[in-house]
Amino acid sequence: MTLRRALCFLGFLFCAAVGAQTAFPSKPVNIVVPFPPGGAADQPSRLFGRTPSFERSQFTPLGLLVADPLVLVVKADAPWKTYNDFVADARANPEKITYGSSGAYSASHLPIEMLAHAGQMKLRHISYSGGGPAILAVLGGHIGVTASSPSAVMTHIRAGTLRPLVTTGAKRIAALPDVPTALELGFKDAEFYV
Repeated sequence: MTLRRALCFLGFLFCAAVGAQTAFPSKPVNIVVPFPPGGAADQPSRLFGRTPSFERSQFTPLGLLVADPLVLVVKADAPWKTYNDFVADARANPEKITYGSSGAYSASHLPIEMLAHAGQMKLRHISYSGGGPAILAVLGGHIGVTASSPSAVMTHIRAGTLRPLVTTGAKRIAALPDVPTALELGFKDAEFYV
């Protein structure tokens, strides 16, 4: 048998085997989500799980419970006294300033990237397993900055261990009246709420 005939025969066998397969999936498929339950990565994967016992249309929305802007915080002894100081330093030193978030594409990663884009800065992202560890990393001096909900950092701000630089809302936070919003400083496209 020539090589050409042998290859044709093998090709025919392969095509016959592929055609004989059943449709995928023919049995239940396990989806492995390598993140903690309840997070942004876990929720979409649940859509592919067991059939829910309810329809979304059966619910009536009552009201918006939370829409917190985030606060960009640095360690109290950081060299940046204002957000404009931070932006100037970040522009002068691309990718030298590190920031922490609760993971890629999380509610603390995206707003910092939005602020970086609006301020024409390049920062270096360090991913943590949650917002709490990112705050601890700022407090420990391991990273330069993080963004968090006001309630998560207010104790540290009041204790003088963290300094708020800017918020991501359309208006100032009542508990932080001296902290400007990115919008009022002229950084457009940086409005974000959790």
